[in-house]
Amino acid sequence: MDEEIIDKLTEIVGKDYITMDDADLVAYATDVLPGGFKKPDYVLMPENVYQISEILKFANKKKIPVIPRGGGTSELGGCMAWEGGIILELRRMNKIKKIDADNLMAIVEPGVICQQLNKEAKKYDLVFPPTVPTESVATIGGMVASNSSGLRSAKYGATTDYVLALEVVLADGRMVRIGKAVYKTSSGYDLVHLFVGSEGTLGIITEITIKLKPIPKYFATAYGLFDNIEDCARAVNEIIKSGITPAGLEIIDLPSQKAVNQVAKKSRGKLSEVSFPEAEGLLLFEIDGHDPDQVKRDKQALQAIAKKHGCKDIIWAENDEERERMWLARKSVLVVLVQKQPTIAIGDTILPPSMMPDIIRFMQNAGKKYDMDVYIVAHSADGNVHYMIPYAETEEELGRVNALENEILNKVIEWGGSISGEHGIGHHRMRFMKSEHGESLELMRAIKQLFDPNNILCPSTIFPE
Repeated sequence: MDEEIIDKLTEIVGKDYITMDDADLVAYATDVLPGGFKKPDYVLMPENVYQISEILKFANKKKIPVIPRGGGTSELGGCMAWEGGIILELRRMNKIKKIDADNLMAIVEPGVICQQLNKEAKKYDLVFPPTVPTESVATIGGMVASNSSGLRSAKYGATTDYVLALEVVLADGRMVRIGKAVYKTSSGYDLVHLFVGSEGTLGIITEITIKLKPIPKYFATAYGLFDNIEDCARAVNEIIKSGITPAGLEIIDLPSQKAVNQVAKKSRGKLSEVSFPEAEGLLLFEIDGHDPDQVKRDKQALQAIAKKHGCKDIIWAENDEERERMWLARKSVLVVLVQKQPTIAIGDTILPPSMMPDIIRFMQNAGKKYDMDVYIVAHSADGNVHYMIPYAETEEELGRVNALENEILNKVIEWGGSISGEHGIGHHRMRFMKSEHGESLELMRAIKQLFDPNNILCPSTIFPE
């Protein structure tokens, strides 16, 4: 190890907030990407923007890679040190600086946990709507970096729809503020949303100003049971076109339902209380609002559309406890699959909603072709279809799962879709970027070069060699 580097980094953050201990480096050598493993050289835990600025000034001068890391929940190797260097652990920067209830805004540091923010916002009857299934560990900084959306994107959109302003440290250590704490602006380029979804490649986000929403007072939540995915998807399309805007519209395939039910029967605690009714096509939908009469009208209209498209039964939650159990069952799909098999290939493809039945059937048939189990859930209102493929860490199974993923993602691109609706590209999906984006990928490279000419920020993320 270079003593000059160690001394300088220690001087910046203090001896208690730098580690080169091998056990610590191993802990930061992976995220949720199966099989990914690369130890960083250093892990730093800064507490403020000034420390980050000094770190980047020094790292840029020495051309040391710097990779910001929040909750470590990337499924794509996006917060791993593929070329060595510094992991910038941001969880010490976890202050909720301000809840501005009058203007429906919050100012937070990047290490604030999504669930933590919503717990505080709830005191003012407010909510940050882009709630993700991993809200108990996902950081706001990570959600901004990957433009997460989640279970209620049908009505409330993605993280990008809530980001108003950012404080960012650039690769050379300059601290800049972009955007304003206002709801719209036509002043200059929209730099805020250039950084949203940039996965740490353009700068380190150190402060975020976001919009909040009033918590709805009334809910109607139900399972709709269909004989097949096609009828389920047709109901979704008509619901969207009808003018009803559900807060949630989730398709859960039968294998996912069965997996949750099997594990729940043997579990303790809250998971033991959940169960899916099991149907080939299962739709979890939720209507919310502030006017009980409007929620009632939307509920009746949605029920009529579902019945029109072959819905055999609709099971409405009768109280808040039942509603929470329905959502817990949905959030538990990946959790129970990981319990059964820790290594899982995860994708979040997106196509126009009308094409959902086609891509779901394609995924299912491709799974059979490669003799792999494919579990599917979808944020169906926007066509965001997630696949989960458990596999053993053998060379043979890894080869099959890679071939299966290649087939799925190439088909999505062929059909005009995108390989990621909300998780990002990270390291794992770089190889598909040229196919999806063509010549526009070179424009992205030029932007990266402008902001980070020495390529120290997440150098093995987004862009293939």
